[in-house]
Amino acid sequence: MTLPLTPVHPGLSNHARINSLDGLRGLAILLVLLFHTYSRWPDFMPWATVHKDFFLFKFGHLGVELFFLISGFVIYMTLEKCRSFSEFMYRRWLRLFPAMLIGTALVYLSSYYLIERPNGEATLLNTLPGLLFIDHQIMNALQNITDFIPVEGAFWSLFVEVKFYLLFGALYFHNKATALRNLIMIFLCAFAYVVATKLIPGFSLKLAEKILFNLLSLQYFGWFCVGALLYKAYMQNSKLLVCASVFMMIPTIMIKYDPEASVLIACTLVYLTFYLALNTSVVSSIFASRLFAFFGFISYPLYLIHENAMVAMTIKTYHFAPQLPELLTPWPGIILIVLVSYLIAKYLEPAMRDTLKKRLNVLNQTIKKEASKRGFIRPAA
Repeated sequence: MTLPLTPVHPGLSNHARINSLDGLRGLAILLVLLFHTYSRWPDFMPWATVHKDFFLFKFGHLGVELFFLISGFVIYMTLEKCRSFSEFMYRRWLRLFPAMLIGTALVYLSSYYLIERPNGEATLLNTLPGLLFIDHQIMNALQNITDFIPVEGAFWSLFVEVKFYLLFGALYFHNKATALRNLIMIFLCAFAYVVATKLIPGFSLKLAEKILFNLLSLQYFGWFCVGALLYKAYMQNSKLLVCASVFMMIPTIMIKYDPEASVLIACTLVYLTFYLALNTSVVSSIFASRLFAFFGFISYPLYLIHENAMVAMTIKTYHFAPQLPELLTPWPGIILIVLVSYLIAKYLEPAMRDTLKKRLNVLNQTIKKEASKRGFIRPAA
């Protein structure tokens, strides 16, 4: 049974949270977790990655693309609730920073004991890209004093997210009516460049590549565009926009992946899962279930801290508990990481967020009072 795609849908009344979106986040983090556990690190965990080419493990990295789809949908919704670009970016920062600070501190402090980490022992300098949400490639390009490497490889997608926030937010508050169209056009320009390099022998513009793919990371923006199109389709009950999202999947896949059958199937399944979770009651109820909702709830801190710690603890488990079946050796570490992620999401992150909000509100009031005293702000009548 298809749910009505209208603004009065109970899941979006007054822009309330859609339960199935939380479940989709849960699916996304589970896919990423399976990829990192059973496919990503064959050199470090050969006993756990003997089935690394199994479809679910091999394409588990598309959980990140599912996160991007969700962001395209949710960020459009968030922009409609914000009055200015600065308010939007402040909300995004307040959403991302507390868990990033806690997760980064935990990764840094634990790296000394988890010496088997693929990224090696974390350094204070390498905590900066994550805490600043600045792509380490950009930081390295701006200076030649040190080589920044994020303490967790998974941070790369956060850098892409922030670029999307900045670009789409700027387009939206410049002109709300044309923001999505302009975002799509920018992405299609990057896609056109990739097509040109494949069709024209020797065609390559290094500066254009650095801007399009290193600075802006536009190779991932198709997923955001598809998510945003499905948000508009959801709100306007528009089959035309659904069709547009389907067509957008073509350049979204082709800009980054070779058109192999397995890749097309995997990307199509990601799209269909997202669409059906929003628009059919059966699939929506599955992702609104407790299991997916739980992993959706802890998805952000789990994403931040799991990869290197999981590999290191799997190696330790393999040596200290050789009687454990090899495919199960990652799970003691994963269970511990899941528990820590729950504590962060349930207690530490909200407390940190509340503290930051209070401190920033006090600072804002102090600045306004000082500005008023100096005559920069006229007192309200």
